[in-house]
Amino acid sequence: MPVRQARGGWFGLYLEFKATPPRDAALAPSQFDWLEGSEYEGYCAVLARGLDKAKSVLREYASWPRTQIVGERLALESGSEWRKGG
Repeated sequence: MPVRQARGGWFGLYLEFKATPPRDAALAPSQFDWLEGSEYEGYCAVLARGLDKAKSVLREYASWPRTQIVGERLALESGSEWRKGG
């Protein structure tokens, strides 16, 4: 589950949600790779087992200050047609 808000110095949050025992499952290699790669690219990536842990993660992340942008953002010319209503 992605959270698009940049907080705590991260670009956003990726939350991998898994059930708790007895319905739990191991993290698949592809899920591990996604979390590891997301963190490498600047996203806070976590595994939450169970609804209570997921709520806790979301509350904690939401409590962090928004990530500050330093300098000017670059803007792509390609693919920006949606801004013009087209």
